[in-house]
Amino acid sequence: MSTLWQDVRYGARMLFKAPGFTLVAVLSLALGIGVNTTIFSMVNALILRPLPYEEPGRLVVVQQTQLRQEIRGGVVSLGDFVDWRNENSAFDPIAAYYERSFNLAGENEPERVRGASISADLFRTLGVSPVHGRDLLATEDRPNAERVALISHNLWQRRFNSDANLAGKTLKVNGEDHTIVGVMPPDFKYPSNAELWTPLALDTAEADRGNHYLSCIARLKPGVTIEAAQAQLSIIAQRIEAEHPATNKGWSVRVISLREELIDEESRTVLVALLGAVLFVLLIACANVANLLLARSVSREKEMAIRAALGAGRARVIRQLLTESVLISLAGGALGVLLAMWGIDLLVTAIPEQMPFWVRFDIDARVLLFTLAVSLLTGIIFGLVPALQASKPDLQASLKEGSRSATEGGRRNRLRSLLVVSEIALTLVLLIGAALMMKSFMRLQKVAPGFDPKNVLTLQLWVQGPQYERDEGRVRSFYSGVVERIKALPGVQAVGAVSMLPLDGGSSSTSFVAENHPVPQGEEESAGHTVATPNFLSAIGIPLLRGRDFAETDDENAPPVVIVNEWMARRYFPNDDAVGKRIRLG
Repeated sequence: MSTLWQDVRYGARMLFKAPGFTLVAVLSLALGIGVNTTIFSMVNALILRPLPYEEPGRLVVVQQTQLRQEIRGGVVSLGDFVDWRNENSAFDPIAAYYERSFNLAGENEPERVRGASISADLFRTLGVSPVHGRDLLATEDRPNAERVALISHNLWQRRFNSDANLAGKTLKVNGEDHTIVGVMPPDFKYPSNAELWTPLALDTAEADRGNHYLSCIARLKPGVTIEAAQAQLSIIAQRIEAEHPATNKGWSVRVISLREELIDEESRTVLVALLGAVLFVLLIACANVANLLLARSVSREKEMAIRAALGAGRARVIRQLLTESVLISLAGGALGVLLAMWGIDLLVTAIPEQMPFWVRFDIDARVLLFTLAVSLLTGIIFGLVPALQASKPDLQASLKEGSRSATEGGRRNRLRSLLVVSEIALTLVLLIGAALMMKSFMRLQKVAPGFDPKNVLTLQLWVQGPQYERDEGRVRSFYSGVVERIKALPGVQAVGAVSMLPLDGGSSSTSFVAENHPVPQGEEESAGHTVATPNFLSAIGIPLLRGRDFAETDDENAPPVVIVNEWMARRYFPNDDAVGKRIRLG
């Protein structure tokens, strides 16, 4: 240990005596180690770090699949969820929810928050309990039960000033008073950054199997595998399909881990490929520093020869030189961590979407251990070849003043040439990969979205509350009034409303049968659809190729009409004009 400490002190002195060389070498490695630490922090946050739940390895997501319609991970109908919950023996328990938004009112300013309507077992499934108050009761997850809600820790601080005596207080949610029964832990916002949770309170006695909208999460019982749960639910799904062919023909079930649902295989592949790319950057930095060490060894030939003449063995010299290279890499690693902290902040600000609440891009113990391991390995990699070369000096030639060994010079030049070639090859691989990625990105930028986004502004409105739920005419009147008032603003050319904006990440579909294309019951195809007002197409810049736009007279008293896209018209009416043809929805 004393000789190792001696090597460290001597190596540090030698590096301080050559500040220019040390600075260039440390900066080169800091860049390589820094980008690797940054990307590894992403891998750590998304793949390696355990989910913030009790025994997360037992949490699974249960989905419905319909391969004929290419639905491989869809939401679930209430009727099927009820059967799964009642008949399975693999889960303890299984819960359901659907994401939604809520309008909040009361003493504070009105605001819109994300949330979910949940079954009473959801938080028990996740292994999470409120920090204040209590969880939902089974009796509250029934139709006509008392309206209650749980709120996030942040919402509790924001609207109630962290009032510890919150029990029994009410919050106006969607126009109706809800009693607050609990506050969830800090940073808990499942699912998708939710801040408010209300009971599903669905009537399971009249469970609809044709409407798929629930997300299901379950906890495996101890000792039960995903494969065993999948086999059991598949049997239940086959029984349901046989009993309800009108709604369940072709529908099956899929059980996957919660981690796989949150980070799919494609995202994992991208992250691993990105980590491989930055490892190439580190290898280039290693080759660069190895070249610097070989060049520096020329000025240290006499020093190595004297050490050898005084009896220092080759292993002792190699250890000394490797100690110096490891010191350089450790310094580069320390600086790389600082660069990674800046890089992580840059990545977070560059991500357009809000990340899930459990994703934290930071430097934790695992990332620090990764950086330390990379630094040590890097020091050995770039320092080993120069150390082996410098540890075999030609004593006679090196100790003669001003003499040089042609053999040693030739060997050193060959090694430097090999490192230069390797550095150039790695750089070319990175440049070609970057060029291909840039080309793909440019092509994506040029893909026509199907509408003209120039000068198009959007806003989102949610009309909720008992006064609207019982009066559809009032809802239509509200939206019509909003459209007319916006239309009257100076500079507005066209105004329309739609249930779902193009490319907003959501989806909605309905089954249909086209005229002259009959199919057996239960085998109808599905198509994405939205509900739109007149002038929406012109407002967003979608050209109408044939036929007409919706009119104000296309109301509930008129025959129903639809507009289809060109692909659907060509597929179902290839030899005829689709305008005037009929399809049956639902």
